[in-house]
Amino acid sequence: MITARPARRLIGGVALAALAAGLLLAPAPNGADEAQARPQHLKFFAQKYAEEIEKDQISKVKCDICHEKTQPKDKKIRNPYGAALAKVVKENEKDQEAFTKAMESIESEKSCNGETFGERIKKKKELPAEGCDPLPTGQPLVPVPDAAN
Repeated sequence: MITARPARRLIGGVALAALAAGLLLAPAPNGADEAQARPQHLKFFAQKYAEEIEKDQISKVKCDICHEKTQPKDKKIRNPYGAALAKVVKENEKDQEAFTKAMESIESEKSCNGETFGERIKKKKELPAEGCDPLPTGQPLVPVPDAAN
């Protein structure tokens, strides 16, 4: 008498393999391509400007040093300082020296109130985009460039 067990095992194995392949090849779920936390960037900023800006002030605003606080759910939107920094630094720069040089290179750029970022940080002891209108000079907020580009 012939039994169906070998056929069931074969079908079960094929189904399991198809499920595994589907999971591996399926597109990432929504939100998987969102901006990722870059705690090293906050750390680099805090170390660079430790004498100018109090640690409590930096830890209070965290990511809003570069990202737009009126858009807390969308970290792809940057404030004027973050937009300027994004033009001169790699998205996930982990090298402190390179990131510090990038911050220094934008110190002479104008903030939303006409002062430079460097003036705001070094003379006024305030965050570079603090109090900036979310639509600087009438332009839309600056989205983070897609990683594919």
